[in-house]
Amino acid sequence: MIANGINVILGISLVYVAVLDTPLFAGPAWRGAAALAALCFVVLASVARRSDYAPWHAILTTWLGGILLATVALSFLPAWPVTASTWICFWAGLLTAFLALWAALYRRSAARYRQQLAAGGLAATEST
Repeated sequence: MIANGINVILGISLVYVAVLDTPLFAGPAWRGAAALAALCFVVLASVARRSDYAPWHAILTTWLGGILLATVALSFLPAWPVTASTWICFWAGLLTAFLALWAALYRRSAARYRQQLAAGGLAATEST
């Protein structure tokens, strides 16, 4: 839950940087901030996956971190537009904050969930 909370704050900070801190995006310094945020997303999501009720929040957060890292790598191409980097940073931060907040707040009864799965003939696939 703490890792999800940190991911929420980090995602909101990334959205702030993408929207309101245009001097940062005008220069090459945004690459370091975005790469650091992406690595933190991946590490914190893997830590949060151990205690989350369902693993899909952490899996999507890890994918968003990977997309953000790929954006940083592609930004070294001369033809890569700064606008694409801005929008990808914005959406990666926003979606990460949303998913991490959802994972932090969503606590469903695991026993009731397993009961519903058994009644439907399905196997439980959530992480323990």
